[in-house]
Amino acid sequence: MGLGLIRSHEQEIGARAQVLLLHLSVPLLCVKVAPGIADSAIPGRAEVEFVSHQGTCKEAVLWCGAGNAPGRRRASVCIEQHWHAIDGQASEQLSVTTAAPGRWLHEPDPALIRAHALGPVAAELSAGLLDATLAYLVGPPGRRSPLVSSFEILVQTPLRREAIQAALDELGWSQLEIKKRGVDLEPEEFRKKLRIRGRNGPGTLVLTRAHGRHTGLLCRRVL
Repeated sequence: MGLGLIRSHEQEIGARAQVLLLHLSVPLLCVKVAPGIADSAIPGRAEVEFVSHQGTCKEAVLWCGAGNAPGRRRASVCIEQHWHAIDGQASEQLSVTTAAPGRWLHEPDPALIRAHALGPVAAELSAGLLDATLAYLVGPPGRRSPLVSSFEILVQTPLRREAIQAALDELGWSQLEIKKRGVDLEPEEFRKKLRIRGRNGPGTLVLTRAHGRHTGLLCRRVL
């Protein structure tokens, strides 16, 4: 039985029904779905695995049947030919911490985010959330994990062009990577408002929120 390409909410409901019917007829069922599948589209009887390769979440897999736990979430992450398996939690609760120059900002692998599996890597890094609603971690310097991209925070500013430009002038970067999470800004449009004329190598600007406030973090990539 083929599920085909799902293009509408009605087709999604039909596909979920087919999954449940298949589950009744076979002892173990595995269904490959898009990595962006909505939580509401995951059948209640299914365990979901999010699969990532080199920092990109490539697919999600629904597992139904023997050896699988309904509602369970997990991440399978491949980094340089090494696989990492991390269990998630349906209602993960992490503490919120403070960003400050000298601390490290960590961006988790997207499969961990989708699997609600930040807890183990946060504990490994002694890190907390930058904001209660966002999947950025902040912790002490020097702690590393292959499951995150890490940045040393050099300057924290209000999310205003003038404040960010003043910090860029002082840092003197020649190249700028712009990342964003939790703010309604387009990085490439924001880049057009900035002057990058230095000679001190590359840097990273993170447009985000910290404790509910819009902020700009100027960072040096360390991993």
